[in-house]
Amino acid sequence: MLGAQSLAPEATSLLAGSEEPVPAAETEHSDIRQFLSLLRRHAVLILAVTVVTGAATYVITAREQKQYTSTTTLLYSASSSSEDPTRAVSTLVGVGTSSAVLAPVAKAAGIRLADLQRALTVTGDSSADLVRISVDSSSPALAARLANGVAQALIAYSATGTRSGIQTQIDSLEHELQAFAGRTDPSSLAAASNLRLQLAQARAALAVASPSLSVVTPAIAPSHPSSPHPARDGAIGAFVGLVLGVLLGGLRDRLDRRIRRIEEVEAVYRAPTLGIVPFAKGRRRDRAQALANFSGSGPLADAYRTIRTNLTLLELNGTADAAGSMVVVTSATAEEGKSSVTANLAHALSVTGRHVLAVSADLHNPTLHEYFAARVEQQPPLAAQRKAVAVRGGSSRLSKWVSAPGPVGLVQVLAGEVELADAVRRVPLSELERARGGSLHLLADGTRFFDPTVLLSSGSMQKFLKQACADYDVVILDTPPMLANADAMLLAKEANVVIVVARLDHLTKNQARRAVQVMASTHVLPSGLIVTGEVDEPTYGYGYRFEYEDDTAFDATDGRAPKSA
Repeated sequence: MLGAQSLAPEATSLLAGSEEPVPAAETEHSDIRQFLSLLRRHAVLILAVTVVTGAATYVITAREQKQYTSTTTLLYSASSSSEDPTRAVSTLVGVGTSSAVLAPVAKAAGIRLADLQRALTVTGDSSADLVRISVDSSSPALAARLANGVAQALIAYSATGTRSGIQTQIDSLEHELQAFAGRTDPSSLAAASNLRLQLAQARAALAVASPSLSVVTPAIAPSHPSSPHPARDGAIGAFVGLVLGVLLGGLRDRLDRRIRRIEEVEAVYRAPTLGIVPFAKGRRRDRAQALANFSGSGPLADAYRTIRTNLTLLELNGTADAAGSMVVVTSATAEEGKSSVTANLAHALSVTGRHVLAVSADLHNPTLHEYFAARVEQQPPLAAQRKAVAVRGGSSRLSKWVSAPGPVGLVQVLAGEVELADAVRRVPLSELERARGGSLHLLADGTRFFDPTVLLSSGSMQKFLKQACADYDVVILDTPPMLANADAMLLAKEANVVIVVARLDHLTKNQARRAVQVMASTHVLPSGLIVTGEVDEPTYGYGYRFEYEDDTAFDATDGRAPKSA
């Protein structure tokens, strides 16, 4: 016996969860799971951006002209102890890129001075008194020739500067010495003698003057290009593409309003989750394969067993009422799996000894009958149907529904043309499934009605619900989506339990909020949620990322009749 819409205190505490703060370690694990889930959802986008960026970088780099770099190394030797090597090396680095040094080299090589300056790199290492000259060129030989040419030009310029400095010093000493000519006093004679000594030393230095720079390592023609590096640049491009792809995936997630986590569903609907069911995305054309086999153990069957167990927590007392319970299954939007949930939940309850009636109350887009197409027993013979209707004084509208053999559904029952007992079809259970004495009956067909609200709010509907609850332990109604029309709310106001099906990665937050507003406006509270879709979090059991096993086998052996039979 299922209880009403309110939750018992024990059930509330169990289903709603603890209010204790979440430990930091669990938060970190949750963040990692969310990141991995983001990578999985946007794997195609991330992979595409990574491959395109890496491939484009590789192709562009590979098409660039090859460049060769040749380097020569010079050693600086101070001409006197008074010189500062650090300052001298820095000066030589600056001089090495000047037009005074490079112009003769460019002219000799037949290239423009600006081109040589762009290709040239001069660096200094003051700690080792080294000057390095590197030249880039598309020709290895030209790169070596230019590097050696610049080195020789810098050495010559440095040597000229050294000799010019000594000559300037000699000229200055000679000028000072002339000022003491004709003086005979001791101090003047001593000063003149000192100047003559310095002049002699300067002339000797000029005679043996050598350049302050010397070649340590001459430039040679390189055998391998220094650039480009397609493989390296392609790998860097792929890494940049990976980062960009992850950022684009995160941005796409931020702009996407679809609900992806169970906590988000519970926060919007403010109801506990009764269970998680994988969405049968690839089984829409053959809905019969979406039914679980409760004769054995399978992921799908176990999921609905969990939901069935949690449903019992909605029971308000331990005594069964005289009438059965009415369960309304609905969703905010279409394609969230409510019809599949209705079919499997009815099946799951029937194997526990309950007499269950599954009703297709979605008269806009009925699909419940398709789930039992391969299992359900056929309708009573057509002649018997016509005779029964004739005895009851059926109208001429009967021909619309019984002019050809086939199932009948809720519309025909509400129209008074077929009795409930004649309209329902028995769904055979396997020997193990019917061991506890339960049964499963179906009232469903493909009939559509242009204005279902008129039927569902009629006195015939009230009479039907009363009779169905008297004949069966549980009556489960598959109703239309809440945002499509008001049919579901009409039935939910009469139900003991209202189950809302929410599909992850399909339902948006705005749609869920609008569904909550619809329920609030009719004073209907959801008893619980059944979440469909892929759930990655291990705290929810199996992870529910699996392919359906052979979970649909059944034995079409005779079942049990309802209580009224």
